[in-house]
Amino acid sequence: LKLDKRFGNGLQFRASYTYSRLQGTGAESGQGQDGRGARRQNPIEQHVWTLSSDDIPNSAFLAWTYQLPFMRNKKAGLARLVGGWSFSGIFRFDQGRPINTFMANDLGGILFNAQKRPDRASGSAGVASGGDFDPNSDRYLSKAGWSDPGSLRFGNAPINDGTARGFANITEDLSIFKDIWIDEQWKIRWETNFGNIFNRTVFCAPNSNWSAGSFGQVFQQCNIPRSIQFGLRVDF
Repeated sequence: LKLDKRFGNGLQFRASYTYSRLQGTGAESGQGQDGRGARRQNPIEQHVWTLSSDDIPNSAFLAWTYQLPFMRNKKAGLARLVGGWSFSGIFRFDQGRPINTFMANDLGGILFNAQKRPDRASGSAGVASGGDFDPNSDRYLSKAGWSDPGSLRFGNAPINDGTARGFANITEDLSIFKDIWIDEQWKIRWETNFGNIFNRTVFCAPNSNWSAGSFGQVFQQCNIPRSIQFGLRVDF
């Protein structure tokens, strides 16, 4: 769904929402060269139809520009001081991507398979609800959400688990502009740009090795903290 407003009365914007499901045979090794295409636990199943690791079911986007109405169309006199202000922003919200959960592989020496996965509990058990998540004290994934299928047995956890997703990706950037007309040919623009204006923390995916003592823990921040930059531009 997409809604566009053409520029009028100082305002223009585009708002969109996407609901989707991305599936394939798991041949994603070219993305980051992290071996995503080699996650099959049964080497006989060469083409497994599975949820893509880039599946984002819900995505919302908003981009807008607004010129304040104070002396919007004037360039001289008091307008040089109080007029010429504009705001623009880009906001994006993406649901987290599915997580690949695996465990110590006791089949590798026999079947030469790439990984072994545990059994998955029903529903979304074992996944933190978010909120005030603290990586220093909380685990995003709990071992209780999975179990050991047993020696020399395949687990039923999917390659990419739609019920165990990473953190949502949130982008909120805002810019403020002030135009000052010197005359009909010369204009000065002062810019202030805010990246991640609300200073939200988006964590990287947790450790998804079920056999590791640090399973479910988060160790990195995947976005950049709030940044502010200023700029001065002269148009002539």
